[in-house]
Amino acid sequence: MTLSLRELQLVFDGMRDGVVVVEPPRVVEVNPALCGLVQCRHKKIVDAGIHDLFHPADRQLLDELFAGAAEEPPDLVRLLCSDGSTLSCSLTAMRSGPTWFLTLRPLDAGDP
Repeated sequence: MTLSLRELQLVFDGMRDGVVVVEPPRVVEVNPALCGLVQCRHKKIVDAGIHDLFHPADRQLLDELFAGAAEEPPDLVRLLCSDGSTLSCSLTAMRSGPTWFLTLRPLDAGDP
C-alpha cells in the first residue's frame, strides 16, 4: 500500500505530538500540534530558525545532533513558548539526508 501526499498530510496535521521538519538551521515545516504547544502561528515558526524554538541551554545539544557529533538525540528538551514560558518535552529525531524530523511530546501528556 502506498499513501498519497494528501493522506500523509492528514497524518502529519492530525498528530497529537509536535513535529518540526528541519534543514538546519532552517525550519522547513511544523504541524498544528507544534504550533499549539508553543502558542505561535505557523508562519512565524517557519520564518524563524530552529534555535528560536528551543531553550538556550538545549541549543548546543541539537547542534551536536545535527552535526553528527551526538550518537543519540537528547531525551529531553525545552521548547520556548510565545509567552516566554518553557515546555519540557521528550524528543525523537530521525534523519533523511539533510532533513531532520523532530517529534516532541510534552512530559505531562498522558495517554487518552
